[in-house]
Amino acid sequence: MVGASVFFVGLGLILVAGQLMPEGEMAEWVALLGLLVLGVGMVMTFIYYIAILWNRIAGFIFRD
Repeated sequence: MVGASVFFVGLGLILVAGQLMPEGEMAEWVALLGLLVLGVGMVMTFIYYIAILWNRIAGFIFRD
């Protein structure tokens, strides 16, 4: 849930930079920050899903 929230914050920053800010260097920096935040959210979500998958597989293998 946290990874998805971070992802959407980054997406929001990109949308703000593209739609609401005037063109210029500051908009580019905000868009770059949005891309970085979005990427962190993607990595966090990927790690969480891999952990869930591993726990399910381990539960099937090491069942009592």
